[in-house]
Amino acid sequence: MFPARVGMSGPRPEDGILDIGDDIMLRFSEPIAGNYLRDLNNFQVLGQTNSSSIALSTSLRFNGKETAISESTRNLGAKSFTVDMMVKPDRNGKAMTFFSHGSGDNILELGVSADRYLMATIGDTVYFSTDTVSFNALHQVEYVLEADVENRKTQVSFYDGSKKIGSCEHPILYLGTGHMHLGSVNPESKHDMSNLEGEMLEFRLWNRALSVGEMNEYRQKRLTGFELGLLDNFPLNEGQGNYSYNTVGSGGDLNVMSAEWNVPDGISMTLDGKQGFRIEPEFFSRKDYHDYTMTFGACRAYFQLIGLEVKSSDPSSDPTETGINIVMDFDGTETAIQTVESDIRDRKDGTAQVWYSLDGRRLGGKPSAKGVYIHSGRKVVIR
Repeated sequence: MFPARVGMSGPRPEDGILDIGDDIMLRFSEPIAGNYLRDLNNFQVLGQTNSSSIALSTSLRFNGKETAISESTRNLGAKSFTVDMMVKPDRNGKAMTFFSHGSGDNILELGVSADRYLMATIGDTVYFSTDTVSFNALHQVEYVLEADVENRKTQVSFYDGSKKIGSCEHPILYLGTGHMHLGSVNPESKHDMSNLEGEMLEFRLWNRALSVGEMNEYRQKRLTGFELGLLDNFPLNEGQGNYSYNTVGSGGDLNVMSAEWNVPDGISMTLDGKQGFRIEPEFFSRKDYHDYTMTFGACRAYFQLIGLEVKSSDPSSDPTETGINIVMDFDGTETAIQTVESDIRDRKDGTAQVWYSLDGRRLGGKPSAKGVYIHSGRKVVIR
């Protein structure tokens, strides 16, 4: 636990490494003015996970006909906001739309031109970046729209990663509202644009114009959904199903309509039923308080250490040898992996007394609340 140090002399940030189960506690030396956090007195906790790289992540593949639509609507009228995403459009000689929003005279479309310039259309007007983007792989791009409410104008800026590659001034405010469309042209579009053919990953909508420093902080990594100013965050890495789930709790999910999931090579293993695999002990050292849940397709497997006696098909093995079997329960069908050596026991006779919730959390003892739990490698219903 790393308590924040906030005193009368101002905030004193402290760096630290959070482990599983650790919390962040914030203490304030005086009441928050009006019980409300504003831009002047707000704060955020910044950090990154040890496995934040998304270079080999599953992504959403658009083939020119598919679309993805947000369940909730967004009112972006007379507001500053940033749209950022990782995208890899195909080289097909077409101008393609990444994002569209609004209706009537207030339609916004963000995409790329046929010659690889970033482009934005607001109403009847089209704006382009001054430089092209390579898009050799999934590439981070940002579109920043800043509302000048006093002068009734909108500033549009284009970024290749965190490098600014152009800006334009739209003479009127953008006043659009409605659902967000990913990968498809707005149905009321007045421009010669095509639906996206290519891949997309990590789509985010922010409620302000991000600075270059913030772009560097957030780019090419997974976000938690609690970042300051983040309205929507669709990872687009689910790999199956018809939804991409919004990591921001207050936002709706994304309905994926007929698009395909692109799973890169090397992210999975195929077993042919003839030969298995062995986990090297030095890479799989675990303690009794480490509990894990793994998902294989639509099946969930619960790992649990049980038993003392080695179950071996080798008749020459020593039947008195001790070890621990890893049992996996695939939604009611039990199987096992070869014995793993361990000195950890829940009781002297080696049987398990530990209970787990369905999401893999280790419980302090036998639960009293009604529900379904994992105990001794099996599902147990407490009524």
